[in-house]
Parts: sequence; C-alpha cells; structure tokens
Amino acid sequence: MTATQKPRFAQRDVSQVQYIGPHANYMGALARLCDAAQILDQIARGVEDPGLKHSSPTHVGLELSARHAAEFFGFYICRFVFNDISMMLDKFIKRGSQWVLA
Repeated sequence: MTATQKPRFAQRDVSQVQYIGPHANYMGALARLCDAAQILDQIARGVEDPGLKHSSPTHVGLELSARHAAEFFGFYICRFVFNDISMMLDKFIKRGSQWVLA
C-alpha cells in the first residue's frame, strides 16, 4: 500500500439543522441526500489506491460499482436537483420583479 493522506471531513449532523421557509422539507431532504452521498467519495478514494489496482476480483467489482453509483448520482440526481433549483429561482425572480414593478 502507498502512503496516502486521509482527508478529514467535517463532522456535521444534518438532522439537527432547522430549515425555514416554504421549501423547508425539500432543503432538508437535499441536505440529507448530499450528506449521504459523501460515502461515494470515500469509497472512490479507497478504490483509487495504486497499490490495490486490479489486485482481486472483489476490488475490480468494487471499483466498477463505485463508478456506476457515481455516474448515476451525477447524471440523474444532480441534473434533477439543478433543474429543480433553477425552476425555484425563476419563480423567485418573477415574484421579486413583480413586487418591484408594482
């Protein structure tokens, strides 16, 4: 194994955060989703170790599974979230511009 530095991730508990506003439940769900998705990064960092490259079929399977999970998250989940947030921002801007013009 090679000597790699282990990153230190911030300790946070998203269940203790209080969200306010009309989309509080949605923001809470997004926070929990993003917090849970950190495991993909941790697995990818473990799989990237050059000393373990192609050492066993289990490692190769883990690498493929992590890659598929990351592609799914990036292609579907992130695209959906960004599209949804852009729609909410558009609505917010329209309401704000109507308020300013009124």
